[in-house]
Amino acid sequence: MELKFRGQNLNISYDLKLAMNAAAKASKYSREQILERMEESCRRHGIKTQISMALLEKWLNPQADEHVMPLKLFPVFCRAVDCDCTELLSILIRPLGYRAIDQQQDKLLTWAEAYHEAKMAKQKLKKMEDSL
Repeated sequence: MELKFRGQNLNISYDLKLAMNAAAKASKYSREQILERMEESCRRHGIKTQISMALLEKWLNPQADEHVMPLKLFPVFCRAVDCDCTELLSILIRPLGYRAIDQQQDKLLTWAEAYHEAKMAKQKLKKMEDSL
């Protein structure tokens, strides 16, 4: 039975693993280096876990549905592959009706909101002037 929330499939495992695998392949780091970077980040930030290459490979394999990376390691992975993880975040939150945006998109959104507010204020001023 497929669980849905607001019409979205809640089983994100396959899509997320596919995107994480693609991020690892696109990374300038090898799988071994990604593992080392993850282990170092875990040590540095006090995240208690043990990661092996075999486990990392299972986490990145879309067919290994029973092996899912713990959520606490998701930011560690994103940092280790050193890529824009906006799409990975979007896969996580899409079933809830959201999408992640990067810093440039955030600036554009902030500008658009300010522009819209200014436009509405100008229209309000125009109405006030017309009523005088």
